[in-house]
Amino acid sequence: MPTTSNKKEAWSRIFAAAERIRKMKPWKWMNETDIFGIKIPGTNRIYFISVMGSLGEVTAITAYMGERALQMFWELQDEDPAYLSSSFSATSRIFTIPQVMLDFVDEENLEPEQIKSIKNFGGKPSKDKLWPVLEQFVPGFMPGEPDEQVLNDAAILLEQCPCIFEKAKEDEDFIYVGDDNDNRYLIREIKESSTTEWQNVYKEIWVEPVKYNIRFPSINLTQLKNKRKKQETLQIDLAMLPSPVQEGDIKPYYPFILLLVNKKTGIIQDFYMLSPLPDLETMYESIPEKLLDMFLESNYVPTQVEIRSEILIVLLTQLLDRAGVILKKPEQMKAMDEAIAGMVSHMGKM
Repeated sequence: MPTTSNKKEAWSRIFAAAERIRKMKPWKWMNETDIFGIKIPGTNRIYFISVMGSLGEVTAITAYMGERALQMFWELQDEDPAYLSSSFSATSRIFTIPQVMLDFVDEENLEPEQIKSIKNFGGKPSKDKLWPVLEQFVPGFMPGEPDEQVLNDAAILLEQCPCIFEKAKEDEDFIYVGDDNDNRYLIREIKESSTTEWQNVYKEIWVEPVKYNIRFPSINLTQLKNKRKKQETLQIDLAMLPSPVQEGDIKPYYPFILLLVNKKTGIIQDFYMLSPLPDLETMYESIPEKLLDMFLESNYVPTQVEIRSEILIVLLTQLLDRAGVILKKPEQMKAMDEAIAGMVSHMGKM
């Protein structure tokens, strides 16, 4: 952990930069998809900056942590609007993207403990009682105070952002390359010949496909192939539940649910609770075996399944192929949406 003095220095820089950004109001001329990068000096870490607030719902600066997080952001943007119209679905996806966010929050929406923490590190509200709140999003966990590295990185990011905001205000095309290469981004970085002088360059950003370690017992696969097939379509989805769980000293996390719903009847066929422990990737890798167990415990295997989640398609294609189950990706999954909404509503009343 950083020493108290170093931590206070980082927070002091963050709050000073946050106030400058708040006064600039870059969300008046920039959109969420006007993405640019900032490279942390002396490292290979690049954060991709997104300005939120053009629609007036929230005013915030988000820094997506690395190339994979950037890809996840664009995947979210490319989703069917009908799918994302559910705040539950949208929130679920946002909380799985590693990021650090500076949000300007109305005092009425903050807990007394949050205000006290901000004050302890020198933070102050604006005249209209908006407090600067900086939080790190670890996939699957409740947002919270950034760790040492991210805190120090955030100070650099927020100090450099206004340089881009000002130029983008003067020239709305500044952050764009001017060609059709969607993989090229404006990156702000330290010059190689300097330790203090920054420059803006355009670079191609490529993301290596995520490779998951998927394993399941061969004996179980044999049993699955011998299972009775039933002419039926099941919808499969993975949803993050909105109520966090606290276990001992572990950081509060959001539980996930792997859900199987009968498309025709809307009946929940089966479900399995999952936790993002020790991390979200490990949880993802466990899903194929969990689904295999769910199929084996059932009286039959469906002839067809519908999956809309790209991550689930990647994880489950091999298993479904071996089981001889047809995989379809529909535009909508109404039965699943209703099942998830009903389950969340029920849990909210408990």
